[in-house]
Amino acid sequence: MSDGADPAMDALLDCARFGFDDRWAAYYRAAARTDDSKRAAINGSLAAVVRDVPLLLGLFLLLDVRDATTSVRIARDAVNQKRRNHGHPPLLDHVEVRASLERLPTAQESGQTHGGRRASRLHHVRGHLVRRGSLIFWRSPHVRGRASLGAVRTRTVCLAFERRPVAHVCPATR
Repeated sequence: MSDGADPAMDALLDCARFGFDDRWAAYYRAAARTDDSKRAAINGSLAAVVRDVPLLLGLFLLLDVRDATTSVRIARDAVNQKRRNHGHPPLLDHVEVRASLERLPTAQESGQTHGGRRASRLHHVRGHLVRRGSLIFWRSPHVRGRASLGAVRTRTVCLAFERRPVAHVCPATR
């Protein structure tokens, strides 16, 4: 599979190999009797996963870079005490993973407050599932944070990369 419009993607895909699980391969051999139907089955299956490869490679690289990620335990002690006082179930503690390839800010620079977490600006939270023990709850969309710290209008992030000629050489295959 190749992408003529994106040579960087082609270089990455040259380093990847795809194959069917034995049971799926047997299924497609039996179901796809003509060359065209075999080609359609292979292309359809690849199209569903091939674009995930660069994303996974980037994630693995980021996880492997020493000191690029930091884990911060988010304790909900103060909030949970208030929730218990009002008869609400406690929120779960969790770990927040932050990734940065630049210098990480100090606690003073990031404006951290009680509990080691900085106060959040006013922002919209999408509806999502929350698990507490063996129970699963739906949290409806809502607004969270303090307007006095500003407001987040969008979470859209646009990445742009320079187009440079890329050599189609994969060190792993040599």
